[in-house]
Amino acid sequence: ILLRVTPSDRPVSHKVSLWPADEDAFCDCGSAVEPCIHIAAAVSALRNDFAVTEEKPSTKRLVRYAFARDGKKLRLERSIGEEKITQSLASLVGGIQSGRISGTPIEATQDDFAIDQLLGLDASLETPRVAWTKLWPFLKSVAESQPGGLTVDGSKIELGAALPEFRVRVSTEGKSLRLTLISAEGSTETFTNGPALFGSVLRFHPEDGISGNDRAALLPPGKLFGPGELPKLMNEILPALERRYPIDRDSAKVPEVSEAPPRIVLRMERGEGGELSVVPTVEYSSAFHVKDTPAEARLARQIEAQLRMVSGRRALLRGDAALTFLQTIATDPAIEKRGGGAEEFPVERELAPTLGIDGDSFSLNFRTESGRGADPEATLTAWRRGEGFVSLLEGGFAPLPIAWLDEHAPLLERLFALRDAGRGKLPAYARPALIDLAAETGTNLGESLRALKARLENPDISDTEDLPKDLRADLRAYQKTGVRWLRNLTDSGMGALLADDMGLGKTLQAISVVRGRTLVVAPKSVIHAWKDQIALFRPGLRVATFEGTSRILDPKVDVTLVTYGLLRIESTALEAVEWDLVILDEAQTIKNPDSQIAQSVHRLRARTRIALTGTPIENRLEDLWSQFEFLNPGLLGSRAEFRRDFAEPIAGGNTQATERFRRRVRTFILRRLKSEVAPELPEKTEIVLNCELLPEERALYTALLGATRNEVVAKLDAGASALSILEVLLRLRQACCHPSLIPGQSAPTSSKLELLVESLEKSLALGHRALVFSQWTSFLDLIEPRLREAGITFSRLDGATTNREEVVREFQAENGPSVLLLSLKAGGVGITLTAADHVYLMDGWWNPAVESQAADRAHRIGQRNPVLLSRIIAEDTIEERIFALQERKRALSDSILTGDLASTAISREDLLELLDLKS
Repeated sequence: ILLRVTPSDRPVSHKVSLWPADEDAFCDCGSAVEPCIHIAAAVSALRNDFAVTEEKPSTKRLVRYAFARDGKKLRLERSIGEEKITQSLASLVGGIQSGRISGTPIEATQDDFAIDQLLGLDASLETPRVAWTKLWPFLKSVAESQPGGLTVDGSKIELGAALPEFRVRVSTEGKSLRLTLISAEGSTETFTNGPALFGSVLRFHPEDGISGNDRAALLPPGKLFGPGELPKLMNEILPALERRYPIDRDSAKVPEVSEAPPRIVLRMERGEGGELSVVPTVEYSSAFHVKDTPAEARLARQIEAQLRMVSGRRALLRGDAALTFLQTIATDPAIEKRGGGAEEFPVERELAPTLGIDGDSFSLNFRTESGRGADPEATLTAWRRGEGFVSLLEGGFAPLPIAWLDEHAPLLERLFALRDAGRGKLPAYARPALIDLAAETGTNLGESLRALKARLENPDISDTEDLPKDLRADLRAYQKTGVRWLRNLTDSGMGALLADDMGLGKTLQAISVVRGRTLVVAPKSVIHAWKDQIALFRPGLRVATFEGTSRILDPKVDVTLVTYGLLRIESTALEAVEWDLVILDEAQTIKNPDSQIAQSVHRLRARTRIALTGTPIENRLEDLWSQFEFLNPGLLGSRAEFRRDFAEPIAGGNTQATERFRRRVRTFILRRLKSEVAPELPEKTEIVLNCELLPEERALYTALLGATRNEVVAKLDAGASALSILEVLLRLRQACCHPSLIPGQSAPTSSKLELLVESLEKSLALGHRALVFSQWTSFLDLIEPRLREAGITFSRLDGATTNREEVVREFQAENGPSVLLLSLKAGGVGITLTAADHVYLMDGWWNPAVESQAADRAHRIGQRNPVLLSRIIAEDTIEERIFALQERKRALSDSILTGDLASTAISREDLLELLDLKS
């Protein structure tokens, strides 16, 4: 017995089912109390005969349901009596109950409200493609309790289960294909919005993932696909349907769909400009295939990553890029190549080099196994550009011999450049490079180069061989070797850099090779020393100093002496002479090629050239470029080439560039250290005298340190060069020496000055004499009165000294002053001060070469006593870090021939370390 129980205070009725024979009952209210009040009310109503029945109708109205056809759709209609419901049931019931809407109360069940919620606000009540799976149980419940059940256009029906399995039928109609969605069991009528009639049973089909448009199209009679639509049908639509339904092909004419995966296809043609045109795509081997979207995406990414192209977009590759691309794809079987573009770029096997050296010239050829050749200079240019191929003279291309070129191309490029500059003829100084190239490549040398090789490799001579007849000197063994070395190079037309340690007699060795009309360019401080030594050792030579108001170049003079400063002024006159030999003393003077002095030197005309310096590298490797541009123009290339090939790679620690540079210059540099060739020289000892700042000095230093740190960091962040920052550190360094060096500060003395006087008093008492060096003449000004106060005799030599020779002679005299004060700039080069055996460096800087020059004024040939070099360093200051930096930078100048070249250029990291900051 089925009853509907409606509480008097609510519009929702509950369905109660009674089974009297089984004494069982059920209510859909969901109450936890069993039996609930609704079951109790239903039993009471039956026993007392006041339940509403067909014989005793209720005054409340019930909701009724029926289906109606609407074209190909099935519409669910709801009504109350003869009136159709055209709005939300919940809104209607609530409005009647509240009195907002007039009418008889409606007796609605929970099923009614559930259906109302599923249908939504569809005013036409045409069931959309609702989830029939959810709606169907409530419709079946309604059908059970609704008198007369459910109907379709008045015909009674039953509600069945979900539709049986659907299939997709593919049939042919001429050259077209039709797709139809059919049931495995034939239906009598199918509705496009889901349900289907099987006789008098209405069933529904669950959601299948097909869009509404496709469902509507595929239901009988289905959709017809013309010939132009077949690829999309077979490759996309049909595979997607096949994942949900079995496919029935009712004709042998329906093509099969390939399951082969997609692949990369390259369509290549030669462009109008000779370039390779490439269009990469992702394609299937069959016109009808199963579309694999993930595989297509993966291959598209492969085109981007491996080929550096975009699928479907044309790329134009020229020259080396086209050849590299063709070689990359040549052995990849997964890539299909179409078109004739690749045939337009035939690639042969790798080129093989052939080098020939005949006398002072050379030839270079590159050929393939088939005999095709490539232009040598074009091959070197392709290597320099980082390309992998070069065009052949007979057509086609060939890979470069990269390993061979990496080893030899830099030298070959220089040889070609030198030959071109010489109008097809190599300059004399290129011959050692030819010798090296022959050794590296196993090429035979001509007789003249073999003889030169023997001379260069064995410069030792007897006591008299090759020495001038008028030489009045007993040369040491190493000096004789130096003379032979200079003679070998100058006789062969090559420039020579004699870089012996200070005090080993470079001037004497140079005087020993003077022949013909010679120009000597030297600092003013050593001009008279040259004149004196020539008179002493080669009295037969006629010597003139180019100076004074009436300067005349006498062609009968053997040796003309000129200062660097006067050379700059009189460059026109000096350049007009074709000198047999030009000698530069202290050649590091021209280290800056942009200076007027360097440019004047470079313009001098000479058959042979010699440079003398104990410090060929003062600041950085680039110091050598200007000196070699004077000695052997073009040997190291242009400044830009030098930086690219040597300076920058060596500064970065490139050992191959270091070795190439060493080989390039080793023939033209001779450097011997005192420890190697003059063991008779007394020992030189270096010590550090640590100075503790006074409290007031420490306070001043600390204040300057804070300000300097901030300024340096700000300048570096703004992009200032490291060298430009050195000026910022000036005040900080001066504060380590004496407060009075700082503007606005004054002090009667300093801790460093007192330590100097204390040390001098001890050493002078033991009979020693001393040199005291400072970079600042203002510091020498402060030292002078303190020495007078201590009763210490002294002389002074700086840039303002006009009688330099007299000051030097006075100090060298046996009864000369005890101390000589010198500025580093004025006293660091060109003078001999062996009367002193103690040297004091009052203020150090990061370049150790300058300090070495100063110390070697005393430690040189003629010194009989051990030399003591004392650096006075303020503790816990920038000076301690400068000294540590010097130790790392010291090796460069003495290591040109060893290959251990490291840049002395000060870096950002060096600056931050000096200030005890981290980068």
